Amino acid sequence: SVAVLPFDHKGDESPLGELVYNKIIDSFIEQRRFSIVDRNKIEAVLRELKLSSTDLVDPDKAVRLGKIVAANTMLAGTVIESPE
Repeated sequence: SVAVLPFDHKGDESPLGELVYNKIIDSFIEQRRFSIVDRNKIEAVLRELKLSSTDLVDPDKAVRLGKIVAANTMLAGTVIESPE
């Protein structure tokens, strides 16, 4: 199972980060090789633990979240936008 964590967003604010996030999840689902952990479950656990996706750079916190949401693998990323 894969937990795709909410992406950090840097730079100009736009819907691009959400679009990238959704496309990645869609591609995992289309491959039919992975079980995707429900996004709402991930966000609820992050809120409960009072963590942001930037906190998950700490390996101990990432492992803790992975165990709670029952994910074998977690994918985290950052979308960086510039005016060009």
